[in-house]
Amino acid sequence: MTRVHLVNSGAICAIGIGTAQCSAAFRAGLSGYVQSALHGRCGEPLTMALVPELDLEPLSDALLEQPLGDRERRMLRLGGAALRQVSDHVERPLPMFLALPEPEPGKPAHSGRGFLEHLATQAALPLAIDTSRYFELGRAGGLYALQAALDALRAGQDSALVCGIETCLDLPWVARLDHERRLLGPDVKDGFVPGEGAAVLHLSRTAVSGASLIAAVGTAEDLGHRYSEAPALGVGLANALEDARARLPALEPVRTCFAGLNGEAFGAKEWGVAHIRHHDLFDRELAFEHPADCFGDVGAAMGPLLIALADETLRSGHRAGPMLIWASSDHAPCACAYLAAGGTL
Repeated sequence: MTRVHLVNSGAICAIGIGTAQCSAAFRAGLSGYVQSALHGRCGEPLTMALVPELDLEPLSDALLEQPLGDRERRMLRLGGAALRQVSDHVERPLPMFLALPEPEPGKPAHSGRGFLEHLATQAALPLAIDTSRYFELGRAGGLYALQAALDALRAGQDSALVCGIETCLDLPWVARLDHERRLLGPDVKDGFVPGEGAAVLHLSRTAVSGASLIAAVGTAEDLGHRYSEAPALGVGLANALEDARARLPALEPVRTCFAGLNGEAFGAKEWGVAHIRHHDLFDRELAFEHPADCFGDVGAAMGPLLIALADETLRSGHRAGPMLIWASSDHAPCACAYLAAGGTL
């Protein structure tokens, strides 16, 4: 089987710029939570995890006249910041597999191809747009994008980029979730802190010294998701793990897990079901990491950001591999990835 190596990564979120800085801040337990200028139903400021405005470069002059919404402009600035961190290692236009937010109910999806073109302009990094793909799937989208990238690499593509971008600075989105009582606040304990960020993974079939291996990705659809009328049995993640194990049957026990939990009990249930059904896959002394405690729910950026953090902690020796990274969307998509040190598989 073709081996896929994680050459390097770029990241930006509320606790840092660059994968190394984000990882160090996470290991130190730093929090990016702030009281935002937005107020919720109760009149109290909403807690969010925001990237400081000064940490973002302005929108490219070439995009200023484009008919872009505020959310798109913010996402382009976030994505550009992450992409520029890997640009020195990209020698020619590569396909990008991009995760974007889930479309809002009743609203048309955005033009993913147009966003890819704008992102290339913002980052000053040419992309192979015709062979790129986008996934408007929210929290699990980055891992679906990763699976598509692996398929392309195993079909002969030499290198590829996987990226996830999201921002919580979208008033209709915030208002809807606040109305649904999903945002953590004085009267909501089973809620989450909205965040924002972007992460990019540079993948290659060429072996690189010290590079981690993306050994397997699994995906599944959970019919009992949060917004479904079907019973919430929490089986989506368990089925995604089953898919990953089928793709690479000889998996070593997982010693570290980077979880896409956002603080809501809904996600904890599916992790519990998956852990029970696949108990033989996990080491008895499993280290369990929950980074949203530091940078909030970063939505579509979650999968790539978790993989970037997992890779950094694996390379630095702060956590042992193999590692499992997982994330589930608000709707049906669920996904996981298995990361191992180079040379262990």
